Amino acid sequence: EHGGYVCFLIGPEFLIPLSGSWLTGLYVRVSHTYNVLCAQRDDRVLQDVIRLYSIPPRAAQFSLAALSSSPNTGSLSECWACLDPAWNDAALRRDSSSAAQYFAAVYHHAIAAGWDLPHLRHTRARQLRAAGDVSSALLHFSRLSDECCHEPASFDGQREASFLKGDAIRSLLAYSVVAQKHGSAAREPAEGMQYQAAYSSLLLGWQHTRPGSGALFGESHACAAQTWYQHGARLGLEDAAFYAGFAAHFGDCSGQMSLAGLQQALLWYNYSARLEQR
Repeated sequence: EHGGYVCFLIGPEFLIPLSGSWLTGLYVRVSHTYNVLCAQRDDRVLQDVIRLYSIPPRAAQFSLAALSSSPNTGSLSECWACLDPAWNDAALRRDSSSAAQYFAAVYHHAIAAGWDLPHLRHTRARQLRAAGDVSSALLHFSRLSDECCHEPASFDGQREASFLKGDAIRSLLAYSVVAQKHGSAAREPAEGMQYQAAYSSLLLGWQHTRPGSGALFGESHACAAQTWYQHGARLGLEDAAFYAGFAAHFGDCSGQMSLAGLQQALLWYNYSARLEQR
């Protein structure tokens, strides 16, 4: 924080505060290689950068809160922005969707003007997929796949094209049928077909909220993901139980963090720990 700077670890569509009380031993006691964004704490542009880059509302709120102490308690590590009506989930998702529409137009014009670079085409494909235009996205991903694999964009394009052309989602849905019919929580870790069903449910949940899914359907995606995680958890998959707890903890579906959400999260976290110990 020398010179009034504040730093953030750059994640996929979120920024993690690294300054002051937000800097935990996890980042200084273990050797890591990561990208960092640093700027003057009072730089007005930094707030705009956080809001433009951060897609999950809760991630944006925590990063915005790290810029200054809580106006009510003076705490430097409290997510006071999570309670600010101007920065609620609906407002942040609306801003993210507007920004996505603007940048989609920018990338569309860049490609139309002849700037046919792998990174531009890959970003344009992700924008189209997030907007629900899977057919157009597949055309761009297929083009990248044909040029694979001299750079990360074309390599990932090949992976995405293969995923969209194949029956991956249908297979996951077919395997997850067991999870959707399962009611009470399993007492033992999932095995065999139950494990396959639980893991498929976990992957279906992740598909709804993975980086690149956009903000347009963010709320409905968050709720769908939470449901899928719970399906997988009840079959006895500790990872799914952890993600179910994480979803309840940060309230991406409900739109806010709450005591009820924390209590539900604790149940899922404890259940995940018990499954792991068996």
